[in-house]
Order: sequence, then structure tokens, then C-alpha cells
Amino acid sequence: LAMIRMASNYRTLFSPLMIGVTGSVGKTTTKEFCYAVLSAFGNTLKTEGNQNNEIGLPNTLFRLEDTTQYAVVEMGMSAPNEIKDLCYAAKPMMGIITNIGVSHIEHLGSRENILKAKLELADALPDGATLLLCDDNDLLHTVDIPRLHVVRYGLNSPRAEIKATIVSATPLSTNFMLHAEGQSWRATIPGTGEHLVLNALAAFGAGRAMGIMAETAIEALKN
Repeated sequence: LAMIRMASNYRTLFSPLMIGVTGSVGKTTTKEFCYAVLSAFGNTLKTEGNQNNEIGLPNTLFRLEDTTQYAVVEMGMSAPNEIKDLCYAAKPMMGIITNIGVSHIEHLGSRENILKAKLELADALPDGATLLLCDDNDLLHTVDIPRLHVVRYGLNSPRAEIKATIVSATPLSTNFMLHAEGQSWRATIPGTGEHLVLNALAAFGAGRAMGIMAETAIEALKN
């Protein structure tokens, strides 16, 4: 509790564009993709490794500096109100929820309760903020928050604003077409699997919401 409060106070000294990333799985990879996109555009702070709890997140915030333009912080939880506390410290201006699975279901009892806990991130966002959701996930598909700018991404969802069509894959990379804003671009990421493509789509969406050019964001995904 002391770490959270000190980090919250320290956070108020700086004004980076802050993104919070949570989800049952995919948080760390999505955070790394976001860092690749944002750091290509400005000085960016990120969570090291998966230090995403009430100790790790404050330690990340204590690394904020006057020159920090962007920050992407990973938020984990194993019980209700934990993400709420992390948001109290980080004060995110944008959120990403990668999926709702069964991690920590022994503590929360159901996937619906996991969804409720993850949505504490959405509750902490200011009105009009962007919230990126994976619309391929059955529970995230049901989420509708009128006060936020919800942007949906996916491989299979027909209503997603950001989509992808996988073209080819090797053990070291995946090539795909990224579809958004009425346009399509060729993209490559250094890994294999549909789940990694989904994480890259989330980072692309975050970059675009931050005002980064689509071509710049896509080029950064290679790294």
C-alpha cells in the first residue's frame, strides 16, 4: 500500500501519455509491441519483464523522468481491486485488454468475475479515452462502454476496426496484411502464432490512438 501511494504521488510530477495493459495472457508481449511502436516515436518507459504487481508497477513508475513522453505499464491481478490500485498509481490515459481466460480463476470463481476485475482498468480511464479490446474473445466481445472510445481488434471478428489476414509464417516470423481505417498494409512480426498477431494489432491501435502514423507503427512492429 505504501508503494502504491508513493508511486501515485511521484506519478503526478510527470505527464507522459500512459497506457495500461492487462489480460489473462499476452500482457507482456503486447507491452513489448507497444514499446516498439512508441519508442520509435519518442522517449518511452516500459515495465521491465513482467513486473506487473503492486511492487513491480510502482518500481516502474519511479523511473519516470521529465523527458518521458510515453509509458506502457503492464497490470496483473489475482483478486478483485488489485488493478484498481495499480490504476490509482499509474493513472493510465489509454487501456488494452488482451483477453479473458482462466488465470487465477481459483481466486475469482468464474471467467465473468475475471472480466469484472480486468475492467477495473476501463473504470479508471477518463471519459473519451481509448480502450482497445480483442473482439475475438467471447467475453470481451460483450463489453460496451459508451463513455469510452472502444476500439476492437481481431482476426475473426467481422466488426473489429483493426483486423489481420495472415499471409505466411516461418518459425521466426509472421507476415500478414493489416486492415484498418479503410486501408491495408503489409506487416511482419518476429514470431509465429495468431496470438502474436493479435498482440501486434493492439499495439498498432495504441500507436494510432497516440497519433503515430500507420506506416511508422507497422515498421516498428518488426522490432
